[in-house]
Amino acid sequence: MSGCKSTRIAFFGSALLCLVGCTAPKMTMEDLKKMPMPPKPAELALLDPWVGTWQSTGEMTMAGLDQKVMGHGTQTISWENDGRTLVERMKWETPDMGANGNMTAICMYALDDAKSKEFTMVMTSSMGEMCMGEMKYNDKTKTWHMKSHGKDPMSGQNVQMKGTMTMPDPSTIEWNCEQWDSMGFTKLMTMKGTSKRK
Repeated sequence: MSGCKSTRIAFFGSALLCLVGCTAPKMTMEDLKKMPMPPKPAELALLDPWVGTWQSTGEMTMAGLDQKVMGHGTQTISWENDGRTLVERMKWETPDMGANGNMTAICMYALDDAKSKEFTMVMTSSMGEMCMGEMKYNDKTKTWHMKSHGKDPMSGQNVQMKGTMTMPDPSTIEWNCEQWDSMGFTKLMTMKGTSKRK
């Protein structure tokens, strides 16, 4: 029992020291007014080429479906939150799927780690879909590498996505994406296409 008592005393003593050490310094409203805002990371400029309005065409192959599914859409991409968050608003149509092929989506991109040039991305759609992930830019190949995870809105299955994006010229984006099961064993879908600046 004495050992347990000593352990408890040591634990509460450490907790008290932590609380004292973590206490925020006293400030005034004037201090807050003078506090400098965090500088805007230069790495955000990597996303500048995306800004604008784009017209896209693409094709999709799905596990269990023999024919390719063609689609087209538009994307409007702009900076928000004082140029710290890139927001993409998309409309997409897949005529062969009827009403089920029409969707809208919003994607948000923000810098997570300036040193590694890693960005966080979040996507939600009119189908009830939401996925989160990260993307990194490879300077040597001029390629964005993306990976994310979420839930397929049609099947309810947990899935993961990975893809790449390149810009062969300032007015063209070439992209591809693969959807896999949550363990990464089975490929469920492949999408690829081209976006042209309007």
